[in-house]
Amino acid sequence: MKKIFMVLQSHLDREWYWSFEEFRIQISQIFDRVLDLLAQDPEFRVFMVDGQMSVLEDYLKICPEKEELIKSLAGTGQLILGPWLFQPDEYLVDGESHIRNLRMGMALARRYGPCLNLGYLPDSFGHIAQMPQILNGFGITEAFLMRGVDKRQPQEFLWKSPDGSMVKTIQNEYNNCCRIDQRHMENGVSILDTPEELAERWNRYDRQETCPTRSDYLLITYGGDHLAPPRQFGRMIRVMRERGYKIRVGNLAEYFQTIDWTAPDLRTVTGELREGEDIRILKDVAAARNTLKRENVMQQEALIRKAEPLAALLRTMGYELPLGFLEQAWKYLLANHAHDSICGCSQDSVEEEMMSRYHKAGQICNWMIRRGMEHISRNISWDRRRENEYTLCILNSSGGEPDAMLECEIRAEQRLNYNGFSIYDDKDREIPYQILDRRAETRIDSDIDAVQRMYHEICWKIVLPAPLTPGIGYASYRIIFQNEALLKESQTDSGSACQPPAKSEPWPYLHPVTCTAEGMENEYLKVEIPSDGTLNIWDKETGQYYEGLHFFEDESSEGDVYEHISPKRPTVVDSRSCSWSRRCIQQGPLKCSYRLSVRIAASFPDNGAARASAGASDKIDNQITYEVSLYAGSRQLHFDTVIRNQSEDHRIRVLFPVDAGIGSAVSDVPFSIEDRPWNQFPSLHPFSSFVSVGEEKNRFVFLGKGLHQYQLDQREQNYLAVTLLRSQGSLYAWAGGKNPEFSGAQCKGENHCTYALYFPAPQALRGEIKRTAQGYLSGLLTGQNKSAPNAGLPVCQTFVKCSSGELILSALKPYEGKKEIELRFYLPQSEVVEAEIQFYKNLRAVRKIRLDGRTIEEMSIADNKIILKVNPYEIVTIIAALE
Repeated sequence: MKKIFMVLQSHLDREWYWSFEEFRIQISQIFDRVLDLLAQDPEFRVFMVDGQMSVLEDYLKICPEKEELIKSLAGTGQLILGPWLFQPDEYLVDGESHIRNLRMGMALARRYGPCLNLGYLPDSFGHIAQMPQILNGFGITEAFLMRGVDKRQPQEFLWKSPDGSMVKTIQNEYNNCCRIDQRHMENGVSILDTPEELAERWNRYDRQETCPTRSDYLLITYGGDHLAPPRQFGRMIRVMRERGYKIRVGNLAEYFQTIDWTAPDLRTVTGELREGEDIRILKDVAAARNTLKRENVMQQEALIRKAEPLAALLRTMGYELPLGFLEQAWKYLLANHAHDSICGCSQDSVEEEMMSRYHKAGQICNWMIRRGMEHISRNISWDRRRENEYTLCILNSSGGEPDAMLECEIRAEQRLNYNGFSIYDDKDREIPYQILDRRAETRIDSDIDAVQRMYHEICWKIVLPAPLTPGIGYASYRIIFQNEALLKESQTDSGSACQPPAKSEPWPYLHPVTCTAEGMENEYLKVEIPSDGTLNIWDKETGQYYEGLHFFEDESSEGDVYEHISPKRPTVVDSRSCSWSRRCIQQGPLKCSYRLSVRIAASFPDNGAARASAGASDKIDNQITYEVSLYAGSRQLHFDTVIRNQSEDHRIRVLFPVDAGIGSAVSDVPFSIEDRPWNQFPSLHPFSSFVSVGEEKNRFVFLGKGLHQYQLDQREQNYLAVTLLRSQGSLYAWAGGKNPEFSGAQCKGENHCTYALYFPAPQALRGEIKRTAQGYLSGLLTGQNKSAPNAGLPVCQTFVKCSSGELILSALKPYEGKKEIELRFYLPQSEVVEAEIQFYKNLRAVRKIRLDGRTIEEMSIADNKIILKVNPYEIVTIIAALE
C-alpha cells in the first residue's frame, strides 16, 4: 500500500449552473469553514484556494474583517493563493488574456503573502501549445492539469512548448477523492459514518483507478466542485491511520518534490494537449452561446488592439489617458474568461451578467478611443485651414494588414447645410468614395468644462480606399464640405473654399468592383452566385476555380451545452436543396453586395419520442439571410449572416468543399499556428481567427469574428465545416430532460455571424495570413475633427515599424514608467528572425523582459531602432523608453 499525499482544496467556479451571487454565498460558507478548521484542527494544516484570486476577492468584499486573518494564514503557508486571477479557458480567449490574468493574479496574491508558483489548470477544456512558455515567463516551471492527456500513461511528464520551454507536469483529477467517497460527494452523507467502507474504497482506488505514478505517494486531491472540507477532518485522518495508511497533508508544490523528474523513461509531450477520452476536452463548448464569443472578440480587440495601443502612442506624445480604467476594463474582461463563463456552459443569468461586463469594458474602451482619436485628429497640421475643412485621421493600431477598402462615417452639423464633400490625401489627390447610407441623428457630447452639448448632424456612411500605413501609424485625409452658399462663392472667387487644392491630382488607377446579374468581380476575384445559394469563385491570380462554396447544413442533436450528439437517425437538411431569394443591394464602384435568403424547415421543437413521431407539419422554419460583399482591390469576400433560429436542439454549420488531396488545415490559437491533419482525433478543433486549407495556388482562408470551431469533415467529398450555431437546452444530456435555466442556450431569435473568405497570394506565408486575419478582426480607427490653431502633428506618422512580415505584434501598451511602452511579439514559424524595430522618436533605453516584468537584458540602440532576434516560436517582450 502506498503512502498518501493529500491536497486539501475546493474547485470554486464563480458562476456556472448557478449565478455569481448564489455561488458567492456558497463559496463564502466554504471559506468560513476552512478558516475554522485551520484554527481548530491540527490535522487540517493547509488549504489551496483553487489557484485563482478572484474568489478570495469576492469573499473579502462581503467579509472585509477577515482580511488580516487571511494575510496571516497566507504568510505562514496555511492558505495557498494564486497564481491566476480567474481560472481560464485557454483556447477561446486572446493570448494576451493569459498574460494579464497571471500578472494581475500574482500581484494580488503577493498582497496577502507568497504566491503559488505552479501552473494550476485543473479544468481547462484542452491546453494550448504555448502554455509552458507563458508559465516560464512568470518563473513557473511546474503545472497541474486534468484534461487533454491520455490517463493510461504515467501521470508525470515533461510538457514542452514549440520553442522548447518546458514545465514538469502532473495530470490527475482536481477532485479524485470523489472516486473514493462517492456518497459523501454526491449525497452529503458523512464519510465518518462508514469508515470500513471508506477504507475499502481507498484500497480499490489505489489498486485500480489511479494514473500510473513515479512517486512513492498516492496523490489525493481532496475536494470537489463547491465542496467544503468535512467538519471532523482530523477524526477521519486518525481513522485512516489506525487502518495502516500513512497520510501526509501538504500543498501541491510539495507533492512535485516527491517525484524523480530525472528518470530516463520520463516522457516528453510537445505542443497542445487535446488527447484522451473525447469527453475530457468537451470540444463543443467552442460553439456554445456564440453570441458571447462574438462579443468577447469585439471587446478583446477594442481593448488589446485599439485602446491600449492608442494610450501608449498618446503617452509618447505627452498626452495621458486615465490608464486605471484600462485595468478595470481588463478585470471585466478577465471575469468573462473564466472557463465555464466564456465556454457558454453556464445558466442564462450568467450570460446576462457577462454581457453586462462586456458592455462595461466596451464603454471604457470606446471613451478612450473616441478621446484619443479626437486628440490626434485635432492636432494634425495642414498647410492651410478653412472653415469647411476637416481632418479624417486613420490609424492602424493593431499592426495587422488591413483590407483595401475602409468603411467609416463622415459627420457634419445640420446647421451648416453641407450637402456633399470631397476627400483628398496628403498629396492633394482626390479620394474616390461610395456612399452606403445617409441619416440624420443627434449626438450628445460632454466634458468636465461643458456638459450636454447637442450636435444635430448629418452622417454619411461611406467606403473609400484605406491609406497605406506601414506598421503602427496613421495617415490623414482632408475633407472639404460643400453647400450652395460655398458653391456660389466659388463662381465669383477663385480662392473659394469649395474648390479643390491647387495641385489636385487624380487618385492612382483603381480597378472598380462590378456587379452583374450573376455575381460580382474585381481585379482579383470573380464571384458567381448560382440558384442554390452557394458561391463559385475564380481566383484570377492563380487561375484556381472553387465551386459550390458556402452552403449551410442544419442537423438535429441530442446533446447538451458541452457536446453535440447526433441521434441514431439524425435530421439533416442541406441548404442547397432549398429555394433561395437573391438581390443586389450595393452596385459599386468600390463595394458590391448581394443579399440571399432561405427558409430551412429542418428542426423539431422537442427531442426523443416526440421528434420521432412528429409529422412534417411539426417542422419549424429557420430563416438564414446572408449578405456577401466584394470590395475593389480586395482579396477577401465578406459575409454578414443572420440566422433567425426558432427551433431547438440542432446545429447549423457553413461548409466549403475541399480537394481530396488536401490533408490538413492550418489555424491559429493563442501565440501559435497549428497544422492539424484530417484524421486527427477529435476532428472538431478550436481556432482563434482563421483556418487555412490548401497550399500556395490552391488555397483559401476562412476568417471569423467570434467563431471558434471547425471540422475537417470527410464524406463522399471533403469539407471544411465551421459551426455558426449550437442550440441545446440542458446542462447534461446523460441526466435526461431540459433545464429551464439553460433555455437561453437554445439561442432562439437572431444570431449574427461575421466572417470572410480570403484568397491569399501564392507566395503568402503564415505570418502574412495571421496579420491579415488580425487586420480583419481589428480594422482601422478613424477620427474626424477640425485642426486646432496650434496643431503640430504631421499629416502622416509611423510610430513603430517592424521589418519582418513573419513577426506578429501581440501587444502595444503603456508600461509603468512615464513615456515607457511595452511591446510584445511572437514568431509562429520554425526559422529564426532578426527584425529591425524602428521607432519614430529618440530612444532613451530599450530592455527585454520576461512576461512578469523581470529584466532579461538591455538592448543596443542605433538611429532610434533596435535589432530583435527572435527564435522559432518565441514570445518576446520589450520595454521602450522614449524621450
